Amino acid sequence: MGAVWRSTSDGRFERGEVRFGGRAVLPGEPGLRLAGNGHGLDVSGWMDLLPDHEGGASVPLSAISI
Repeated sequence: MGAVWRSTSDGRFERGEVRFGGRAVLPGEPGLRLAGNGHGLDVSGWMDLLPDHEGGASVPLSAISI
């Protein structure tokens, strides 16, 4: 598993990638990208990152490619 991210000057998450089974690459677009081989991956803990019924999210998820 690899991860890379960039924060804003005030410490907020800007963009990043978590890659399962390889080297993470910083995406050009804002948000979090999940990528790689998800065989056997339990995504239940990641669900907290998705927007809730009030529209808020702790990290904006931009893409999932697992």
